[in-house]
Amino acid sequence: MPMNQTLLEISELKKSFDVNNGFLRNSNSIIHAVDGVTLGIRRAETLGLVGESGCGKSTLARLIVRLERPSAGTILFDNDDIFQLTGERLKGYRRSVQMIFQDPYSSLNPRRTAGDIIAEPLKIHALTAPREGEDKLLEISELVGLNEDQLNRYPHEFSGGQRQRIGIARALILRPRLLIADEPVSALDLSVQAQILNLLKSLQNELKLAYLFITHDFGVVRHMSDRIAVMYLGKIVELGKTTQVCDAPLHPYTQALIAAVPELYSSKTVEKKSRANDAPKPVAAGFSGCAYFPRCRYGESICENTPPLLQEGAGEHSVACHKI
Repeated sequence: MPMNQTLLEISELKKSFDVNNGFLRNSNSIIHAVDGVTLGIRRAETLGLVGESGCGKSTLARLIVRLERPSAGTILFDNDDIFQLTGERLKGYRRSVQMIFQDPYSSLNPRRTAGDIIAEPLKIHALTAPREGEDKLLEISELVGLNEDQLNRYPHEFSGGQRQRIGIARALILRPRLLIADEPVSALDLSVQAQILNLLKSLQNELKLAYLFITHDFGVVRHMSDRIAVMYLGKIVELGKTTQVCDAPLHPYTQALIAAVPELYSSKTVEKKSRANDAPKPVAAGFSGCAYFPRCRYGESICENTPPLLQEGAGEHSVACHKI
């Protein structure tokens, strides 16, 4: 994509974990949580990242916010390598990239009031004087739908949706440019989910934010995203505009994920067939083929022996599959 449109550029990113210790010692001691991911996030867009639990979505998010360091590859933010940043430049990057967590209760300090939780990033980064910080606190709280009286309450006094609003306000008070939302509504009731999703969309329009929206729910990702990346065992297997991926999925894994959503799509392009519905497992040591091969209804010998590359097709719709 054009560099002037790109806010975050991920290139051949890899992260492996060695689990070869104690009674877990076995031949599959290396887990490739992120395995050669190349992605770009454009300014003010929402890129949906979807896949089953354990496919590497959260590990990728932790790499982007520098909670983990990669085994290989680079992440550029405004053309700066984030793993080379130090001092004030690193602090500036941390202000520009914030995160919303899955569980709105466990991500909040139960001993602090909502106002203290939201304002804490301002104190950590020493950005404002006390009076100016109070004004920013009231402004951002109103923006996410919290009133001044609620700021003196503790997390246990709020509902799940209100707690998530606190988490969103805490992330936004530094005015970031990229917000990583890691399953932000999966722990909420359906009616509350809709409120939070609509809030995130209105905040994006008002603040010109870019989102990396991580989820396993195709219904949610279709509502939120401009583009969708589908992840399987550390690899991106399909990438395209939301309408392309949802209405005409190319990869067998994407088709299986959409077929699992009850009564969401009636397109004939999505077949409700599968050769194996088992949960994904890390590929065996020395396996060189497609990671999805053991579950794929189209699997052939080339799939078992040769890994497919992510190839771009018409309209920026890319897929990693030998059958396409």
